[in-house]
Amino acid sequence: MLFASGTSACAGHHCSGSSVGAVNTLVSLLVEGILSAQCNISNRTLWPEDYAEQALNHGLAGYDFVVIGGGSAGSAVASRLSENSNWSVLLLEAGDDPPQESELPIFSSELLNSKAAYHYTVEANNVSCKAFKNNQCRWSRGNCLGGTGSINGMVYVEGTPENHDLWCSQGSKGWCYDELRQFYTKAKTPQGNSSHPLGYVVLNPANATDMEFVELVTSAWDELKQNRLTQFGDENYLHYNFANVTFANGHRWSTGKSYLGKVRQRPNLKVIKNARVTKLQFDKEHEKLLSVEFVVREKRTMKVQVNKEAILSAGALESPKLLMLSGIGPFSHLRRLNIPLRHNLPVGRNLQDHVVLNLYFKMPPSPSSSGSNDLDGIYEYLMHGTGPLASFATGQLTAYLKTDKNTTTTSKNMHSYLVAMKKGSFQQLELSAQVSGLKDELKDFLRQQLEQHDIFVLYILLAQPKSRGSIKLKTSSSKDPPIIDAGYLTQTEDKLILMSGIEYALNLLETSSFRERQIELLRIPLPECDGYQFKSLEYWYCFMEYFSSTGYHFAGTIKMGAKEDNITCVDPELRVKGVRNLRVADASIMPRVTSHNTNAPTIMIGEKAADMIWKQWA
Repeated sequence: MLFASGTSACAGHHCSGSSVGAVNTLVSLLVEGILSAQCNISNRTLWPEDYAEQALNHGLAGYDFVVIGGGSAGSAVASRLSENSNWSVLLLEAGDDPPQESELPIFSSELLNSKAAYHYTVEANNVSCKAFKNNQCRWSRGNCLGGTGSINGMVYVEGTPENHDLWCSQGSKGWCYDELRQFYTKAKTPQGNSSHPLGYVVLNPANATDMEFVELVTSAWDELKQNRLTQFGDENYLHYNFANVTFANGHRWSTGKSYLGKVRQRPNLKVIKNARVTKLQFDKEHEKLLSVEFVVREKRTMKVQVNKEAILSAGALESPKLLMLSGIGPFSHLRRLNIPLRHNLPVGRNLQDHVVLNLYFKMPPSPSSSGSNDLDGIYEYLMHGTGPLASFATGQLTAYLKTDKNTTTTSKNMHSYLVAMKKGSFQQLELSAQVSGLKDELKDFLRQQLEQHDIFVLYILLAQPKSRGSIKLKTSSSKDPPIIDAGYLTQTEDKLILMSGIEYALNLLETSSFRERQIELLRIPLPECDGYQFKSLEYWYCFMEYFSSTGYHFAGTIKMGAKEDNITCVDPELRVKGVRNLRVADASIMPRVTSHNTNAPTIMIGEKAADMIWKQWA
């Protein structure tokens, strides 16, 4: 019992009426149950045990396979390789277990601004991100087991046939869609049993709580002749749907949990958490990786010998950084930092992201803006894993668009999703502004609008951007973040496609659904743009420069392709060119970013990488 009989169950709270003990006992039991339920939000038994203490006390023997990074792909690779009980597998994860907030959909934005994420600031380029402080976009990616899959919106959408057939046609033999379908299928097929568990992706349709807003938007889309599909991937040029998400029974299921945690009892799989890898060490000819150097808990430097292979799965930002720190990268760049060259490869180039354009709308407040009882929702989630906290506000409702309806291609060049803010939801606005770095004057303007209106943001994502950025080292220290040039909107074609997205959004205003709710485009004061006629082409091109930002879908910085192609870094077997026992398996190898959210394709890359390694060594 938490409280003695005759005392208040809530510290510092005094009731006007007294209790002889029974009521206090009941309340104490309730509080004890709630606190216990909080502890069970993320039970440690769901995650692999940390091998750090044993390694620090007794040292490390060599491992057959060393996986660097426990994110979406790395967790899948380590899980699949350890299915062979004759192989020893060590996974090095720079972060720790995800926090409790990772389990709930409502906290995805808060996680982007937490210690569970890496935080980056991209270089200003004067044609994008001007709505944000210092004209710089802020990027986040996961710094915990499960990687970005532990802090993202949980959306799971596979790459399209056209996405992967393009990879194949450009020199990535074996990566055509028909050859990859088996790995997408394997990833999401339930397998194993209680005595012999196996990893796989846990999927369910996202459930919405803000049905009033969902019905408003879907009614407008229906008027624009978009189709609601039962699943993504149909051939219609316009469609919308509720996405599948890596979520079940009130909890997130990243690959850190569904692939690694599920097989935590395997004696041949070890995971060291808070292990920041600093360097890869090669033989004299630089053709074989000998060992991986890392720092444990920022206290002690350790080294592990690689007996067979290492697999680099630190993500599209950290994987190229580690390669360059280890001497694999552009010769001229490494020379400026006095890093000895091992292999001259275009590491860090070809950076891609789904650039996002934010459009703001306002409408009279809904009668339901006050929401339901927060305490009821908290209790329902803690005790039953259900209710609003176990739901997605708009059910991850997403529209996939193609601007040219007359072309024969089925590829979509934009997708769009929405976030609603009810009148008075200042905390939601403040959190969003903190994550994005929105300039104070723009945040203050939106706050003023929220005093009287509901607001929703329509996000338009460019599915196949032409613009390219790059990643470079700031210094030769592994502690320093890289220099990131996002390259947003540096190609005219990207602006033209976003302009067609704006036209689509303006068409929504003409639907009877939007007119009946008196929805208006919110004109945000931008002195540089306000000199142009509102809604003119010149105005919108100026607006793009301000409210363009990140889709958090970073890819392409260790490009895969034919071995003889001098603009690629890894061959179709994912081996780093020139090193026979080092592979890369994460979104950095994508020659071109897939058209949708990148989590599912990244997991597929992990599955295929493990399959190729099995075929070589089994």
